[in-house]
Amino acid sequence: MKSLHRGSGLVSIVFLLVLCSGLWAGSQSKGLFGEWDMKLDFDNSQMKSILTFARDKEGELTAQWISIFGIGEVKDIKREGKNITFTLTNDMGDQVYIGNYIGTLEKGVLSGLLSSDSGEITTEGKRLKRMHPILGSWNMTIKMGDREFKTVLVVTPDKQKKLQAEWQSQWGEHEITDVQFKDGKLTFSRISKFGDREWETTYEGSLKGHTLTGTFSSQQGQIPANGKRVGAALVGKWDLTMSSEQGTRKQRLTVLPNLSARFGALSIKKIGLEEGQVSFEMTLQFGDNEYEISFGGKLDAGKLTGKLTTSQGISEVTGTKIKPIRQKK
Repeated sequence: MKSLHRGSGLVSIVFLLVLCSGLWAGSQSKGLFGEWDMKLDFDNSQMKSILTFARDKEGELTAQWISIFGIGEVKDIKREGKNITFTLTNDMGDQVYIGNYIGTLEKGVLSGLLSSDSGEITTEGKRLKRMHPILGSWNMTIKMGDREFKTVLVVTPDKQKKLQAEWQSQWGEHEITDVQFKDGKLTFSRISKFGDREWETTYEGSLKGHTLTGTFSSQQGQIPANGKRVGAALVGKWDLTMSSEQGTRKQRLTVLPNLSARFGALSIKKIGLEEGQVSFEMTLQFGDNEYEISFGGKLDAGKLTGKLTTSQGISEVTGTKIKPIRQKK
């Protein structure tokens, strides 16, 4: 692996990479808010960043763009028909960079030109799709009379992006079919085998937040079966403060329902979470070079603390979970 350097050449590259952002889609409020997956071709390499639009507590429009290098602001947003302009500001410690964006939004694609003293680049973005809320692992509790049984339900997408599920239990063999999630309700059929015995049940449960409340039904009656999302305390968006010898900068960690995640705009396949210990690894690909990044820390009392290790050194990390702001329509 190669090391990242902080010379003037990197500063110019960082500025261009950080400014890989775009703007809203659709008509008025519905198309304005949400996250955008932006792609930038730079020096025969493609980089990504995430642009997010929301409202603050006073109902004012706010925007941020997020990349591996930190969090920036979008200001002076203007739109006339398909034409969009705004100013990007990024604080990189000892310098502040400003870029101007001119673009158009057509058929759900945002394309434009971003210009600064460092040059011009083209950007293209599409709205980032939200992850299905039922995906992930669920610690299930089955009540039969005075007895309780613990097991795990894992819901994932198949190759066609249809829902599938696995019932992980030390008792018997189980096959789940016809998995559906609609209007906040999860349903599926299950065939259970214990030795030479076999029977079928159906499940219906309601999802509220990170809690699944439901019942198995069969000819023998009904059995309560409720679940709690594995990693619920970690799922959501985190504002990170990272401190090192090079200074302090901000970053965003987004943990998805299945415990995959994004650090800035970098994808994390799976976050490790065991007894409050949090860990993850990711790779920054730039041209022919790869840069390994890893995190190890803990989740305690709603705070995330730990160390981020890169080829540049180690940063102390503290994180605070962001409370969602109800959007005005």
